[in-house]
Amino acid sequence: MSSPAVSIIVPVYNAEPYMHRCIDSLLNQTLTDVEILLINDGSTDTSAALCDEWAAKDPRVKVFHRTNHGVAATRQFGLEHVTGKYVIHADPDDWLDLNMLEKMYTTAEEDLADMVICDYIHEYGDHTERVKQQPTANSSEQIINDFYDHISGSLCNKLIRLETIRQYNLGFIDKVDIGEDMLFTLRLLQQPIRVSYCSDVLYHYDRISNANSYSRTVSPEKIHKRVLFFKKWREIAHTETLANKITNNEIQYAYLSLKTQAYTKEEFFEAFQQLREKPLLKHSSYPFAIRFIVWFALHIHFRTAELLIALQQRGKKRTQTSF
Repeated sequence: MSSPAVSIIVPVYNAEPYMHRCIDSLLNQTLTDVEILLINDGSTDTSAALCDEWAAKDPRVKVFHRTNHGVAATRQFGLEHVTGKYVIHADPDDWLDLNMLEKMYTTAEEDLADMVICDYIHEYGDHTERVKQQPTANSSEQIINDFYDHISGSLCNKLIRLETIRQYNLGFIDKVDIGEDMLFTLRLLQQPIRVSYCSDVLYHYDRISNANSYSRTVSPEKIHKRVLFFKKWREIAHTETLANKITNNEIQYAYLSLKTQAYTKEEFFEAFQQLREKPLLKHSSYPFAIRFIVWFALHIHFRTAELLIALQQRGKKRTQTSF
């Protein structure tokens, strides 16, 4: 039995309200030589039963039920079970244009590409926003520099040759459940691979349906996960441009951690010790008030920094209620 042209990995967790839209868009692709891996990561709604229903109707659907491990472990599990020539990921709250896989597969085959990147759309219900993903150059090094400028780290708009993934022994870092896809993409781009760009807008990111998405809410747990992501990102970053972007993000999350009291004093110092060596008061690409509070927490008094944020928030509320 020959391998399918494309394998699609779909991590599923409590996706009942919207996953039908995603799966329908996969089953109705113009490229029919596909396998769809639905990996149920311990859902507590009816997602598991829905996955089984799709598998019973279409032999291209493979379902795996697991206890909850998090999205990084789920993507890794999928990667270990795919058999296609190329692999791509899809999130259950999003959907694909019906010709997405055909267009990206054709581009990959014609260009002998290890990875193909396409444009995507943010869907907000009452309006949409196209996000162009064209690299400033097709070299891996330049695409790395494009990260966090305009190239997304998402794997949902990237078709990747499975042989290349296996050749460089790439996988997902366990427990890094925010930014796990970006770390994977970055490590792939550090290899001598061939990248192609498809200018069509083919993937649709739903920005409103999944209120519990990691990327749309802030909580102490999610701050902890994001800080772990920054740590792993710093370990593999090898350009000054990326290092500066990591510092910017760490400043933001140091401030958010103070705002939400996500860490004790000792935990805060451990999580953000690298910022103690940075010239935060001279750093020009982030608001001074935020940089000052983070610097104050790291160098003067942690508890007073938390109080400064509380006063700052109280002042904002008074200003809002005065109108």
